[in-house]
Amino acid sequence: MKIRLKKYNKKFLGQFQKEKRILSELGKFEIHHIGSTAVPKMIGKGWIDILIIAKNKKQRDNLIKKLEKIGYKKAQTQRKERIFLSKIKNRQRYNLHLYLKGKKAMDKILFRDYLIKHPEETKKYEKFKINALKKAKGDRIKYKKLKRDYFNRIIKRI
Repeated sequence: MKIRLKKYNKKFLGQFQKEKRILSELGKFEIHHIGSTAVPKMIGKGWIDILIIAKNKKQRDNLIKKLEKIGYKKAQTQRKERIFLSKIKNRQRYNLHLYLKGKKAMDKILFRDYLIKHPEETKKYEKFKINALKKAKGDRIKYKKLKRDYFNRIIKRI
């Protein structure tokens, strides 16, 4: 799948909030809006990224079953610390990043908050993303690796 960057759209917040209400009905866990659509005026893919933090493996596994019933599908590639699910609803893509409570999950929130509080870093990150996309020639995997390196540098700084 080739990646394209789009301008921020104010509708992203409302779309997240609607999906959060649906997800909240599935149980008690933390739900956070992350990624570029959570940072006002940030360019990005236009996908709504949602971080869900489960208290333990049993809660996480029960939640996965419920998510699949409402249309989310697990991706083939998983990281040890994260389970990734997605769905498309009304032409909008929603990505769920399901973590157990811990540092990896909190880093996602710290990164988002840092960008919101530091607009100059947001501009630098946007330029980085544009250049990374050119370097990756639209290849999603290469693009994600370049972004991950940037993310890790910012987390170390925080």
